[in-house]
Amino acid sequence: MNNLKNVLYLLTFVVVFSYISTPFLIKIMNNLKNVLYLLTFVVVFSYISTPFLINDKQQVAISDEISYKVVKGDNLWNIGYKLNVDNISKFIFEVKKVNNLAESRLSVDQIIKIP
Repeated sequence: MNNLKNVLYLLTFVVVFSYISTPFLIKIMNNLKNVLYLLTFVVVFSYISTPFLINDKQQVAISDEISYKVVKGDNLWNIGYKLNVDNISKFIFEVKKVNNLAESRLSVDQIIKIP
């Protein structure tokens, strides 16, 4: 849900930026070729800058394992649900084993390995 929210924020930014800057730049350029360059720039800039603007991803790929940063309200059960795990009980057992956890209690901002 956060990713969708961030994408909508980004699209709103691009539309507003384009709406505000395009008429001003069109008056300066006064040339269809330059307008196409401008629109291409806006699209390419948006495509390139999206990963930098949406940086709240909780998963980071590290070799064959995934690291997950725990946020408020997380527990092993709903982390497994977020990751679309088929057998959540097995998932919890494996995560506890890989991370040397004696219990299922997690702390906010804790980074756990997902096998």
